[in-house]
Amino acid sequence: MKWLDKIIDKFLGTEKMIKEYVNHFPGKCFICSYHRFGFSEGFTTNKHPEDHDCLDEKWWCYLVRCKDNALYCGITNDLMKRVRTHNSGKGSRSVIAHGLPVHLVWYEPFNTKSEAMKEEYRIKKLSKKNKEELISEES
Repeated sequence: MKWLDKIIDKFLGTEKMIKEYVNHFPGKCFICSYHRFGFSEGFTTNKHPEDHDCLDEKWWCYLVRCKDNALYCGITNDLMKRVRTHNSGKGSRSVIAHGLPVHLVWYEPFNTKSEAMKEEYRIKKLSKKNKEELISEES
C-alpha cells in the first residue's frame, strides 16, 4: 500500500504545483498546464473546449520595472518566458542597460499580435507618470 500512497501523494503534489504555477504566472491556463505536465486524464481531447478562452493563445502587452526604476514596455506570446529572458540578460538591450532583475508590473492580454503592438505603441508614447498611473489603476 505504501507505493500507492506515494503515487497519490505525487499526483496531489503535482496538482498543487500546477495550481500554484497557474496562480503565480499570469497567462498560464489551468487546462493547458494539465496537458503540459502530462495530466490529460479526464479530458476527452487534447484540444480546448469551444468555450475555453485560453490565455496561452493570447498575445500580451506588458510593462516591467528595471532595477533603476525605469519602465520597459513590450509584447510577447509567452509572458513568463519573456520575463525570464529579460532577467537572463538575453532580452532587450534597453532593459539590460537599466539593470536587472526586472519585475513584471503590468500586463494585458490581446487576441492578436497586431492588437498587442498597437497597445505597446500607445503605451510607449505615454510619459512615465502616465505609465505609473496605468500600473496603479490595475493594482
